[in-house]
Amino acid sequence: AMELHGAGRLRQGLADGMVWLVRSQLALLVVVLVYVAVRITSFDPEQVRAAITPEMEASFEAAGIPDDQVIPLFKIVHLVLYSVVALVSVLYQGGMALYYHRRREPVETALAAG
Repeated sequence: AMELHGAGRLRQGLADGMVWLVRSQLALLVVVLVYVAVRITSFDPEQVRAAITPEMEASFEAAGIPDDQVIPLFKIVHLVLYSVVALVSVLYQGGMALYYHRRREPVETALAAG
């Protein structure tokens, strides 16, 4: 919504639309990072254990993964997954915020001339 508002402001010829674009990317980044933090801290070994099917247990045995290593393995996968989500978000949303920030002056100049 913030990004659409900023784009609308730019279409109206108002340079503060760029500020809205930058802030929208940063706000989305904060939301994603809070989500990642909540998910990382909410790992529940008992919930994972309850979700393991007999077929999965057979696959772990066939792969030579002992029972006492299954939950730690799931925890590592959980941490890696959400760490990757955080990293991709920082790179993408942060990159978009930087892109919009660097385009502020040329957009303001174009709007002033137009």
